[in-house]
Amino acid sequence: MKKVLTILFASALLAFASFGMANKYGFYFGYGYDGMLGGQYYLDDDLRLSLGITPFVGLAIGGSIDYILGRVSLSDDPEQQLEAYYGVGLGAGMITVLNTGVFFLQGHGMGGVEYGLPDTDLAVFGELGLGPMLVLASGGTGVDFGYDFKVGLLFK
Repeated sequence: MKKVLTILFASALLAFASFGMANKYGFYFGYGYDGMLGGQYYLDDDLRLSLGITPFVGLAIGGSIDYILGRVSLSDDPEQQLEAYYGVGLGAGMITVLNTGVFFLQGHGMGGVEYGLPDTDLAVFGELGLGPMLVLASGGTGVDFGYDFKVGLLFK
């Protein structure tokens, strides 16, 4: 099962990158509903898809669709590409540990900072997300509060 999910995850990341180089895409390291290692693809300036995997304790795969509601420049210098952003999204995923499966669905608010590296098409970013989570497991259903953080590299 781990091999199948890993292959599906790798295929999805490659598909993200191949949709069209005109859009922004990237990779991240983090913790939360999107997984520890993942990729994201911007469908346009404000709408993005994320998909991640956590291959360590058991296996978790998760993703989200996020809408960026606003961006604010953090620099008075037009040459410096430093901005904060905020938005909302919906994440979902599955965790398997010791033959036990858990499915979750999470609405979240998010905020982050993106810094465009000078004279390149690269940017680094950091992001935090918070929101209520519906958890469905073999032992029952519950509501929890979820969070995530990401740091990564974007290709514009």
